[in-house]
Amino acid sequence: MCGIIGFWDRKGIIADPTSVLESGTQSLAHRGPDGFGVWGAPDQRIHFGHRRLSILDLSDEGKQPMSSPSGRYVLTYNGEIYNHLELRKELKGRDNSFRGTSDTETLLCGIEEWGLKTCLQKCHGMFAFALWDCLENRLSLVRDRIGIKPLYIGEWDGMVGFASETRALRHIPHFPDEIDSEALRLLLQLMYIPAPWSIYRSVRKQLPGSIVEFSMDPGKAPQVHFFWSLRNMIETTTPAEHSNPEEAIEELDRILRACVSDRMISDVPLGAFLSGGTDSSCVVAAMQSQSSRPTKTFGIGFSEPKYDESTYARRVAQHLGTDHTEMIMTPQDCMETIPELPRIFDEPFADSSQIPTLLVSRLARQDVTVALSGDGGDESFFGYNRYLWQLEYFRKIRPWPKPAVELAGQLLRRTPMRLGDAVAPILKRLAPKSLARNPDGDFLRKLADYLIVDTPAATITKLSTKWLDPSPVLVHGATDCLTPFPLDLIFQSDSDLATYMMYADHCGYVPNDLMVKVDRTTMSAGLEARVPFLDHRMIEFAYGMPISFKFRNGQTKWMLKEVLRRYLPDELIDRPKMGFEIPIGEWLSGSLRQWAGDLLSPESLRRSDVFHPDLVESMWNEHCGSKRRWTYRLWAILMFQAWHQQ
Repeated sequence: MCGIIGFWDRKGIIADPTSVLESGTQSLAHRGPDGFGVWGAPDQRIHFGHRRLSILDLSDEGKQPMSSPSGRYVLTYNGEIYNHLELRKELKGRDNSFRGTSDTETLLCGIEEWGLKTCLQKCHGMFAFALWDCLENRLSLVRDRIGIKPLYIGEWDGMVGFASETRALRHIPHFPDEIDSEALRLLLQLMYIPAPWSIYRSVRKQLPGSIVEFSMDPGKAPQVHFFWSLRNMIETTTPAEHSNPEEAIEELDRILRACVSDRMISDVPLGAFLSGGTDSSCVVAAMQSQSSRPTKTFGIGFSEPKYDESTYARRVAQHLGTDHTEMIMTPQDCMETIPELPRIFDEPFADSSQIPTLLVSRLARQDVTVALSGDGGDESFFGYNRYLWQLEYFRKIRPWPKPAVELAGQLLRRTPMRLGDAVAPILKRLAPKSLARNPDGDFLRKLADYLIVDTPAATITKLSTKWLDPSPVLVHGATDCLTPFPLDLIFQSDSDLATYMMYADHCGYVPNDLMVKVDRTTMSAGLEARVPFLDHRMIEFAYGMPISFKFRNGQTKWMLKEVLRRYLPDELIDRPKMGFEIPIGEWLSGSLRQWAGDLLSPESLRRSDVFHPDLVESMWNEHCGSKRRWTYRLWAILMFQAWHQQ
């Protein structure tokens, strides 16, 4: 895994491009501590930089930027092509010769042999790269199907800049660092900034599965092509109706083992994250069943028992026979980590599970350089309680007269606090756990919001939004507060609704939150993370299964759990789901109070000139006084303030 940077100076405004490349690559040293390289074509003013984390082919033959055998193409590449040895066999049959054993060289030869789009469709992996065509003077930027690896693109004054992280773009001369107010609003709504937005107005995140091509003409808009589309895949897939679910379970086990096996290829030490939940347990079980020695596994627990599932991780590790290492996280560990978050994440990011993910990444890096992760299983196999709740909600609410439902929502909004405290515990029994965990006052307000909607898309938006309309707290508030979830699938049945919920997460949450968190935390530790559940073959299989195979007898992820029963006893599988959460709300009003209070002080807020100090102060006082928990909203503001201050 690596870090990349490059720029196409189409107007020739940079006097010393080599020094720009060197400083830009140095800013990405954490992504590639094993070496760096630069390349340039001064006549065309195109320049590439690369930082290397050596995983495959540790020799100099794997160094980048790398040229194709004919010299036509030059590549700077971040990622792994898991089936590159199979592709290499096919390419060798076409009289191709190879200097080394890296997947980078395989990718270049494949592009030269088959063309870019066809080659990408053959590749199984995660990647983000820039390709220069010396014959046609064309720059192509590519991001993998799911958006596992990041790629930022900036355009200003005839300049095209690209990098794995925005910190590298800031080294390119005349970089415009104006904050995008729309991106800031989205951060407060979602706790992350979704593609194509970034925190900077002049920079955009490349969309997953896309090729963006730039020509010599600075006035010509880049051409965008997709070599894989989740929407197209869903619309052309008819769920298979297996007469025997065992056939589907057998096929899922086969695909899981294949996806895991592909990700076990490495020239450096390999391990896995293990939380004790279904997804990570599946990955570790598949690894251990295909390994001749104990798999190294790493887990993290919490000193607060209600957040801790490390006991389950230990029991799973013991049953499977892995070499398990764990760390119990304390508020002090959290406090020591928080000042580093703005530097690590590079743009504001407010999913608080970033902290345990960072700590377990550092723990794993002490022993391994590559770690497999269970991320992505919930989104493909109907794993969230909110999916289940939403299906039940529309089945029960849809027959009611719309005016009656809206009236109930309005009444809940106006419920006095004392009465609300009595009503909320009863209503929470009917709500998803993600909603029921809110304090009673917040819960009633959120439930009221859900009642006053009449479409599944609107409800999904509200379920996925932590702060529906943050405009009042913003000095430069936006007027349009619709969350940019994809609304392009048509509902005809409850099965369509279930598909839409997972589709919305695959388009929004997975690449923009889950993979940002995993990429930045692991890369900051010099660790490569691999995610078998986000293999496109796994996702295509999952969308080809009927909802009855994912949710059955009141159980989410039914099919995946049936696979896991082949490896683990029932008592390690049939237990309530626990998210990778930390007690950040309690810590903010406790051990983190001084740190948070400084960032939320009126003086600090006025310096950033982004938030209205009086409204933020009101939320902070209510939170610390236990009148109302504003955890998500305050954490998002804090993450921006800390980033802006740094």
